Amino acid sequence: MAAQLIDIALGPDMDLYQDPFTGDFVLIEDIEALAQRIRIRLGTQLGEYFLDLGLGLDYFGEILVKNFDLGLISTRIKSIILSTPFVDGIRDFEISVTNRTLSVSMVIETEFGPLVAEAATSTVTSWMLVLSFPELGPYLR
Repeated sequence: MAAQLIDIALGPDMDLYQDPFTGDFVLIEDIEALAQRIRIRLGTQLGEYFLDLGLGLDYFGEILVKNFDLGLISTRIKSIILSTPFVDGIRDFEISVTNRTLSVSMVIETEFGPLVAEAATSTVTSWMLVLSFPELGPYLR
């Protein structure tokens, strides 16, 4: 079966990923490309993308605020993931806040198979929720 999704890999810093041995840019397919798309969508600040002002999370209005609503944050995260093409569902979703750090973990059911994802964000270290996918390539960990 031919790949349905193809993309250029981005590294953890969201810059183009280069193979450390050859210096070439890396192409990713299917589940890795989908994982990267989900990471980008969740890392987008609401209103940031001029072609779709409704895309993204309202980090400064709903997440990184003093009196946040964990239920609302969960709903927003799930909504963004579930609206991503090739995503079928989410299971084992867990969200918590400990010492000013928001942590999220889940299994995303996709047309390419299950995708284990986890993330943490803190007002101290970073404002963006960056999902990592421990079972995938080095650029998605």
